[in-house]
Amino acid sequence: MPELRDYAELSDRFEAGHLDPKDFSHVDHIGVACRMLQQDAFLDAASRYGKALRGLAARAGVPEKFNTTIT
Repeated sequence: MPELRDYAELSDRFEAGHLDPKDFSHVDHIGVACRMLQQDAFLDAASRYGKALRGLAARAGVPEKFNTTIT
């Protein structure tokens, strides 16, 4: 059975730039997005999420993988 994640804590670390990109799975990507959308208005959450995801991609050494439209 997969590990259950604390997306409140994970989204805080994601926004603060304190996640190792190798430890951020696709499921985490979706879980954090859902958490942020539950907490804030769509445009605010989307803006904050995009900024944090752009930083994560840069720290992973693949800034070109970030795409605003897809995000």
